[in-house]
Amino acid sequence: MRKEEKLLWNNCPEIARLLKYPERGYELTYGSAKEEIFICPNCEYEKSYKIYDIVARNFSCPRCGDGISYPNKLAFALLEQLNVEFIFEYNPDWIKPKRYDFYFELNNAKYILEMDGIFHKNDKKTIETDKFKNKIARKNDITIIRINCDISDLEFIATQILNSKLSVLFNLNNIDWVKCHNSAINSSLVKMACNYWNDIENTQIIANIMKLSKCTVIKYLKRGVKLGWCNYNPKEEMKKSGMLSVKRRNKPVVQLTLNGKPIKIWNSIKEAGNTLGISCSHIAMCCKKVYRYKSAGGFQWLYKCEYDQNKELEYVYRDRRGKYNKRQIVQLNLNHKLLKQWNSIIEAERTLNISNIGYCCQGKYNTAGGFKWMYLKDYKQYINNSKEVIPT
Repeated sequence: MRKEEKLLWNNCPEIARLLKYPERGYELTYGSAKEEIFICPNCEYEKSYKIYDIVARNFSCPRCGDGISYPNKLAFALLEQLNVEFIFEYNPDWIKPKRYDFYFELNNAKYILEMDGIFHKNDKKTIETDKFKNKIARKNDITIIRINCDISDLEFIATQILNSKLSVLFNLNNIDWVKCHNSAINSSLVKMACNYWNDIENTQIIANIMKLSKCTVIKYLKRGVKLGWCNYNPKEEMKKSGMLSVKRRNKPVVQLTLNGKPIKIWNSIKEAGNTLGISCSHIAMCCKKVYRYKSAGGFQWLYKCEYDQNKELEYVYRDRRGKYNKRQIVQLNLNHKLLKQWNSIIEAERTLNISNIGYCCQGKYNTAGGFKWMYLKDYKQYINNSKEVIPT
């Protein structure tokens, strides 16, 4: 390859644009070990880097950078182009504190996408961690797709993706790889989070929009305050959160038998716990549906608002023996394919540790726990309208 073809402006124009002295891009090659000053396009922070380091790893600003690698941003942009529902930095309870890069579902199958940099081959600890993550994912019936990202370069990673199982699952012929690349190198999640905050001022909503954890959004907002991009005040938000926490502690709760029959309504968890001599924290765990806490003190517990919702939705009428008749529901994937039929909302929520299933059945929420939910009667009507046959 001639030197002219190796020049930054001819080979890596997106990197040449970041040079403090862009004209140097007509003199330096992409493999040069010389140090040059680069300027962050978002906050104008200046720092010296070796040319080949930036070409290999891409520019990440130490001041406003979001810490997300180029391969992960590229995969993020790819999945968005494919218009697939996915979870970024997926960390279910069974893998915490570790996490996976991406999780998505397709045709009733579950998949995890991991973008593996060079350290996934060279670092012994990382190799062992990957083996553990693979094993746990298989136990949960999830297929892992690993993409070799030894070289942080569009052409290399795109080739690896095209040769992976992703090309079997999706039609990648119409993917705009240049658009994915530009999104990966130009996006700043820090600035994006700040822009959302200036409009919404709700960290949980921002986290849902950006497919990030709430903690990550807060970290970005704190960094954005120092850069003058937003007015997020951690202390004020903690006060608001504390006020909400007090309200939650004072929420009325319903005491039920293990068969779900209501016994008494209490003004708060504290009142119920102190009166009955039952651990308040255990009652709270039941109300929050924390795993393993099915009961406390030999009773089931629900927040009254949740009980009222379930009472309206499930306990439609009693038969002559006084037993409750419950409305059956179905669990669907995001493509409306049937996964399982449940006897009641409470049964599904208690078994899967998922909230707000009732709201989904009412049409108020689109999903709960990553699934769609419908009353069995409504689902059968939906199937009839779609001229499909309901699985038995």
